[in-house]
Amino acid sequence: MTTYAWKGLKGKQFLDGTVEALNKNEAAFKLRRDRVIITDLRLSKTQKDEKSTSFNLFTNKHNVKVTDKEMEVVTRKLATMVSAGLPVLDALKVQIDAVRSPSFKEVLKDVCTGVESGTPLSSCLEMFPKTFDVIFVNLVKAGEASGQMDVFLNKLAESIKYMADIRSKVKSAMVYPSILIFVAVAVTSVMLVMVVPTFQSIFSSAGSELPKPTLIVIAISDFLRAPEKGGVMVLSIVSFFILFRILLARSYESRRLFHSFLLKLPLVKGLILESTFSRVAMLQGNLTSAGVPLLESFDIIGTSINNIVIRESLGNIKRGVYSGESVSALYQEEEVFPDLFAQMVSIGEKTGRMEDMLVSISGFYQREFNATVERMTAMLEPIMIVFMGVTIGGLMVAMYLPIFNLGSAI
Repeated sequence: MTTYAWKGLKGKQFLDGTVEALNKNEAAFKLRRDRVIITDLRLSKTQKDEKSTSFNLFTNKHNVKVTDKEMEVVTRKLATMVSAGLPVLDALKVQIDAVRSPSFKEVLKDVCTGVESGTPLSSCLEMFPKTFDVIFVNLVKAGEASGQMDVFLNKLAESIKYMADIRSKVKSAMVYPSILIFVAVAVTSVMLVMVVPTFQSIFSSAGSELPKPTLIVIAISDFLRAPEKGGVMVLSIVSFFILFRILLARSYESRRLFHSFLLKLPLVKGLILESTFSRVAMLQGNLTSAGVPLLESFDIIGTSINNIVIRESLGNIKRGVYSGESVSALYQEEEVFPDLFAQMVSIGEKTGRMEDMLVSISGFYQREFNATVERMTAMLEPIMIVFMGVTIGGLMVAMYLPIFNLGSAI
């Protein structure tokens, strides 16, 4: 017998506990017989430890994070080989020699060891949560249960590629502005620390009264060059960022406040919301096709969402599902999700083609996200160029003003 830990709703109370059963299906049957609405059902911690020991997986040593590109390539190759009729174990062994990362190679070796011992592939993958997340494991389970492993592996590959594309586009959009900011700060710092003092000595020997902009620039230069002042300022800035990161890491309320602030910034808001809506729709569609219960799917989707405000909205929707409300009505009630999202989900409910509609929603918001990235790039480039011109040009004008004044006086 196996011990399963469960959480669920019985009557109007949230309860949790353990149940003994031969497998997960029997555990679910026993709980439903007791009129428990299951929200979470998994191996108990003790049972997981025993299971891990049974096929000797070195999870602490080899449980590593793998790049999206490598994971996508391996998943797609597995799908192709399984589709061609190659057994999963043989396909995994082929991948061991193909991957470049030594750590990932060891993970695949341990997975093969588990599969050879008779353990299901999904259970082996579950022992490496950093390498294979809960979404990956659930879709592999669906592939095992339905006999369509290649189909679900292809879904996983597309999902991984999509997530990687989002991150890549955001990074690409920020590269050019970041370079311009770095150049502007570097040039400004060099001018203030090295160039301005040269002009200052020339102005001092002239003995004439300096314009106010020039005096301000000289004062800033003196401040930065003074070790007791400039050093303190740099140390204060670094300390602020360190404390800020610590506060975000340790305080839930601070993270929530910061995430809420991000959703108020015009360009950033669009990037976060559109990419998240597309991800939620895509994951819900994949999990629905995998046969994952609706309540459990919201838990799984929540683990892939970084923004706390959106994650809380998904939690609210999940609680509403307990009371029997329609998913579209619950999306409609949440301010974070737009009316269009709820309306499209409602169409899926009415037509009985929810999975197809979720794919459409994901594609729609993916296109919106791409358009937002293009708009953001187009807007940031001229803004940063103007910023550089004003900053560096302003310094140059402030330094040359006394010379202009002297020339006009002559």
